[in-house]
Amino acid sequence: MAQPQQGPRAGQGASDCPAGHCHFIPDFRAEPIEHATNGDVMFVRWIARGTGPNGAFEAVGVDRIIAPNGYVRENLIVSDHPIFAEFAKHVGDFRGA
Repeated sequence: MAQPQQGPRAGQGASDCPAGHCHFIPDFRAEPIEHATNGDVMFVRWIARGTGPNGAFEAVGVDRIIAPNGYVRENLIVSDHPIFAEFAKHVGDFRGA
């Protein structure tokens, strides 16, 4: 499992910051806590931490990944923490895109 992005170089490359969170939450980091796999379907529970516009936060969420033959076809990210609603305002809401 990939390690969370941290340290002085985290978020500096385009591939490190695909959705633009590096400017909104410059110290963003996510730590995988648990995972489960059933065939091509994977679940990853994570804790994200960082400093948003209203101060430090800790958010819990889950990714549901469908990856036939090891290639990601779909990744559903679920968290109800308010920081992600603020982030959607910052970068635009991509639902339905």
